[in-house]
Amino acid sequence: MEIRFLKLESEIDRRVAEKLAALKDGEKGVQGEKGEKGEAGEKGEAGTPGLPGERGKDGSDGSPGDKGDRGEPGAPGAPGEPGPGAAIGFKLAGTWSADKRYLENNVVVRNNSSYAAKKDNPGPCPGDDWQWLVGPNKPGSKGERGLPGKDGEPAVAWRYDKDFNLIPIGGDGELSGAPIPMRRLLDEYFEARQ
Repeated sequence: MEIRFLKLESEIDRRVAEKLAALKDGEKGVQGEKGEKGEAGEKGEAGTPGLPGERGKDGSDGSPGDKGDRGEPGAPGAPGEPGPGAAIGFKLAGTWSADKRYLENNVVVRNNSSYAAKKDNPGPCPGDDWQWLVGPNKPGSKGERGLPGKDGEPAVAWRYDKDFNLIPIGGDGELSGAPIPMRRLLDEYFEARQ
């Protein structure tokens, strides 16, 4: 029985193979109509990030931009350090008075001259502790005697100018000597008469 079944199975296989070999493709049929669009599928899971790419080459420099507007002025800076000698500063202290107390570098006026105190409490002005700054200078030492001058022409007349100088006039009508200032003498004279 088993042998018969094997023969039958073999016969079936042979006939199926013959039929399949005899089959030929028919002519190509007409293309069917386009089907409807299917529904969108579910969103897939996010993929793993890719590896970083290589760094690109630097680009060439661009053209210079337009000049910007001028900025607002900055805040003033801190005061600088005092320069050499800046620590010494004079302070005007008016006309010298024996009743006032003076400090180093105070400047006073006395007898048409100005003086600076060399130290605190410098004492009477002028003195060793006062530095003369400006004013009429002391007379210098007496110079050598000059050569004798020519004899002057004697004055034959005198006249006054607008400043009350007495002017000697020679015989030729010209000035025969230096004018003599008389205003102070006249003032003293009239004061004494009052």
